[in-house]
Amino acid sequence: MVEHRKTLTKSPTWLLQFGQRLEHARGQMGLTQSDLAGAELSKSFVSLLETARSYPSVETLLLLAKRAGASPGSLLLESADLQLDAALSLLTLASNSVWRRPAWARGLLDTVKELLPDMPLRIRAETAFLRGLTFAADGHLKEAEQQAEVSRRAAEQARFGPSIARASALSGHLLMLRRDFRKAMAQFGDAVGKFRASGSLRSEFGIRTLLWLGSTSIQTGRVRYARGVYEQARRLAARLGLRTLEGRALWGLGHHAWVEGDLTKAARLLLEAKSVFEESEDLAELGEVMRNLGRLLREQGKVDAARDALDHAVRVANQVGNLRMRSAAYEEMARVWVQRGDLERAEEAVGHAGRLARSAGDRLHRGRVLTIEGVIAARRGDRPKARRLLGQAVRVLGRVGAKDEAAEVSRDLALLRGPATSSEADHYVAQALGSTAPRSMRKRAPRRPTRSRRPRK
Repeated sequence: MVEHRKTLTKSPTWLLQFGQRLEHARGQMGLTQSDLAGAELSKSFVSLLETARSYPSVETLLLLAKRAGASPGSLLLESADLQLDAALSLLTLASNSVWRRPAWARGLLDTVKELLPDMPLRIRAETAFLRGLTFAADGHLKEAEQQAEVSRRAAEQARFGPSIARASALSGHLLMLRRDFRKAMAQFGDAVGKFRASGSLRSEFGIRTLLWLGSTSIQTGRVRYARGVYEQARRLAARLGLRTLEGRALWGLGHHAWVEGDLTKAARLLLEAKSVFEESEDLAELGEVMRNLGRLLREQGKVDAARDALDHAVRVANQVGNLRMRSAAYEEMARVWVQRGDLERAEEAVGHAGRLARSAGDRLHRGRVLTIEGVIAARRGDRPKARRLLGQAVRVLGRVGAKDEAAEVSRDLALLRGPATSSEADHYVAQALGSTAPRSMRKRAPRRPTRSRRPRK
């Protein structure tokens, strides 16, 4: 049921105008008050709105505008104060929806633009920042980068430190998604400095930036530094009561323990993070942490426990409807079935993962799917097919910047070519690494020696 406000004894002018516009829009659509109310509201409440004896919440306003075939802005025009208040409420609602419902959040931001065509610089910076996050969540990185630049320029013109810090953090996030971890780490370090200077590190996006900094620190080999960053993020999130971010910090500390080789501690921390996400009902984070837990258990050799965790991850991913999350969950499940030797179920799971990765346009997961398909082909003894699939995986992973994964697949590919020498393995690794490989690794693999012929008599 959509929440609404109490009945008023005296109606302000803007509310009278809102009621008249709502009634007019309803008449234009040929709707009764009951039609407009639907299942979420009551006919009497619609009557109160149209006679200016009650006023709607932001959620109710969006619902009524959609049903009446009008925009929220067209129902709220002529009062600058009201427009600004509504725009700020919509910004808050969009901010809370960025990660779970990015497309819906963009719709709210479009309404903000309609309400405030000449919006103040601070609001312009915040709107562009949130829009950039929604594009990043949907995998549209070029559009996200454009919004990050708009946000940065507006924030700098307004000389508003917290917005400058958020725009800097968004740029780092996009570098991380492009797997340029060294540049991302430097960008996050700069953003954290800006958050501190503006006194806004103790905020949702300040803490989220610390978490991103911790992740890129691990990716660039600064593992000890990452632990300190995650601990700081955990303390700040706990003080502010931001349970989801506290769960993310626990997850990061679990990842740190995993990299350090303490798998028991890593599993304990991931289970703590799982409990936090269940408590906060954050399904997106819950699905991801269950997938990580499944992978950890698989690496520990606890295959049945890993399967149970990944079953949970698949159910949550299906419930959330995120294509990338579903693809990753099925991909990890396929690895479990390969480890158990059940190649038919592995093929079924990797088939699901491949279709979802293609639908999402996610080349990284497509490369991982090709890797698993190559491993399955090798297990079945089809070496030509395995070589072809692993070769495709190397190319795809190399193009998206997953060079460590590409190098690992390249070594497997070299071994499938026959009795491989270390030079041959290095040749395939160099193919994956490209120009970043040492010069000694970039040379062509040596040809097999040919038989020397005796000179004719």
